[in-house]
Amino acid sequence: CSQMQKVLFESWLLSGTHNPDLWAALQSRVRGWTQHMPLTASWKVTCFALTKRTLSILYGSSGSNSNNNNQAVVIKFDDSVQHLLLENEFVFYSWHRMLNLIGNPTLSINDPPILLAFMSGVELIVNQMLKVGFNSKKNRCK
Repeated sequence: CSQMQKVLFESWLLSGTHNPDLWAALQSRVRGWTQHMPLTASWKVTCFALTKRTLSILYGSSGSNSNNNNQAVVIKFDDSVQHLLLENEFVFYSWHRMLNLIGNPTLSINDPPILLAFMSGVELIVNQMLKVGFNSKKNRCK
């Protein structure tokens, strides 16, 4: 099941669709699957990868990672790593859409362990955002 959702999200991103009807259809399906841990895991790694790429576009590469990974959305899931080359505009668009797929988790997620997994995904995203500018400030203080 987790492989299916991983492939679904990767294929969806590679499609590059901006069609709001298709995104709404995906959203309604995803909200029906929120009681399955693999969906939350796939959502978490996908949103984290999109967040890292979004921040890289907005603020430049983070740290000493100035290789090809900064030009791609890098999704790490279990033992696999996928590099998705997406246009910057679509990275922003899909990041916003993916973040909102699940909707209000207190309404769509009833299982406490799944809610905790969802919240740990939110924590990853927030922590990534809090790192913005940290390395440049650290370097200026030296």
